[in-house]
Amino acid sequence: MRILLVQSKGVSKTEDVVFPLGLIYVGTALLNHKHDVRVFDTNTSTEPMTAIKKLVRDFEPEAIGVGLRNIDTCSYYDFQSFVDPFVRLVSELKAMSPKAPIVAGGPAFSIYARPLMERAKDLDYGVYLEGEETFPELLENLDRPESVKGIYYRPNGKVSFTGGRQLLDYSRSFTPRRDIIDMTPYLKNPFSIGVQTKRGCPFRCVYCNYPLLQGGEFRFRPARDVLDELETLKNTYGLKDFFFVDSIFNMPKEFTREVLEGMLSRGLDLKWRGFDNLKYYDAEYINLAKESGCDCFEMSPDGLSGSSLDVLQKDMTTAEIERAYSMMKHTDDIRFCFNFFINAPGESLSNMVRLAYFMMRSRLILRKKVPYHRLNYVRIYPHSPVQALAIKKGYLTRDNDLFGPVFYNPPPLKYILPVLMPVSGTVASAIDWTFFKSRKLFKSGRKIEKRLVSWPARTLNAVKGLAHLF
Repeated sequence: MRILLVQSKGVSKTEDVVFPLGLIYVGTALLNHKHDVRVFDTNTSTEPMTAIKKLVRDFEPEAIGVGLRNIDTCSYYDFQSFVDPFVRLVSELKAMSPKAPIVAGGPAFSIYARPLMERAKDLDYGVYLEGEETFPELLENLDRPESVKGIYYRPNGKVSFTGGRQLLDYSRSFTPRRDIIDMTPYLKNPFSIGVQTKRGCPFRCVYCNYPLLQGGEFRFRPARDVLDELETLKNTYGLKDFFFVDSIFNMPKEFTREVLEGMLSRGLDLKWRGFDNLKYYDAEYINLAKESGCDCFEMSPDGLSGSSLDVLQKDMTTAEIERAYSMMKHTDDIRFCFNFFINAPGESLSNMVRLAYFMMRSRLILRKKVPYHRLNYVRIYPHSPVQALAIKKGYLTRDNDLFGPVFYNPPPLKYILPVLMPVSGTVASAIDWTFFKSRKLFKSGRKIEKRLVSWPARTLNAVKGLAHLF
């Protein structure tokens, strides 16, 4: 069959395009089943519908797959929903090719599968979770979709689900075919090319949907397959940098070491990034990652206080965060960034002041080692523990479909933090310029740190007293 795969809108105007790795995995699976496949990413075109019309006219697809990676930007400060563009895309594809069944899939679709099927009336089928096995099987059973597990369909016009299916054996998976899409737009943007070494996540962070989407245990590719893929990307496309898109890259330690040592032994000389769990940082990993090309260590403690870390179910402590900070401080020629939530479950005003101080300190003392910190509010998604928590506390109603900009941001901090966080950033910038540009007050960052550590205790004690008023 002739299959057209289209990636729906999934980035805002301020974001770089991201390689549609999931869609390419599905496309590769279809090629392996002897289908003729074309792939188009709407995010890489200024006139996507014009390009799609020409592609549909020339290719005459017999089935169309639509991938939805993100339901929105997940950013409190730059929120943009991708639901309406997805629904419009499905409708326009149906108008262009009315006889071709339209099949949706992708992470965002899987999280919102039933409500999206109900909104996008022109959707014929939906693939729930991984599509490498489900989509080809559906194409072989279009006359009886009820026999295929993991499918949403419309018997008698009513949305129905055939039931879940077992996650695929990723150790026996294949290398995704990058030649079925134009790589040029992605190679232009640093770290937009994704490479996956494993799927699944054994952690239980209250806001996260990785366990839902990929399962609660790691499933590994053979390290040699990962290295072969990287070598091919470099030799064929001139790859210079990429992102490990695993839920957590730096564990388990033995597998991570095998991949990184393999990159060194093959002389790949590539810059890379990935999401790490700072709990598993040690000198061996830091040095090996740096030597193998790690451009920036990305970590997401999400909270800093013990109370917030406990409620977020992060399985780490404040002391471990400080230990990671200390390791970075004493390691030369590296960069790193922390990701934190604002007003997360379990937070208080005094804890937010402590977080502001931590960020100021790291920026002031480490400067270029910390190019940025990411701050955001917890986006509440369906089926996540934080959804149940927000309902229990009365911050969210059960009938909320969570399509809109729904973030965990309860009072009273929702009214205080918009003032506190910008002020801390302004103060940090001012002190940064004064201490480091003029270099008149102190001779080194360590002296600054000694001066800074004296005032937080007094400030926090005062804030704790104030916080009891709220």
